[in-house]
Amino acid sequence: MLHPGRLGADVTLDQGREAARAAAVNALGGIRLALGSLDRVTSVVRALCCVVCTPDFEEVHRVASGATDLLGEVFGPQAGRGGRAAVGVMQLARRNCFELWLTVEADTEPAPDRHGEEDGAQPRHSHS
Repeated sequence: MLHPGRLGADVTLDQGREAARAAAVNALGGIRLALGSLDRVTSVVRALCCVVCTPDFEEVHRVASGATDLLGEVFGPQAGRGGRAAVGVMQLARRNCFELWLTVEADTEPAPDRHGEEDGAQPRHSHS
């Protein structure tokens, strides 16, 4: 866990952004594991960013940018920018200061096998 605690009390803005970026890296790892490649992601649909903070902390959007800026870097300015909600919450499991719920749209069809298509042979992969 990176920077446990609460923004506005014992976690700085920079630490919160770092935790948000780490959460995005973890999400990207899960997406890559599920799809086989991040190249299959066609767009970020939405990101729900939960920031543990004090009631008077007003910079939740800046913390959330630590995650969503990375998504824009990875997927580009069009595909990497979906809808985003950044909300302040009182507590998350195990004192995490940030949580990311990410929805992406992906092409789930495997890329065509160019070697088999060029010579008229059947593709080497099968669909079930």
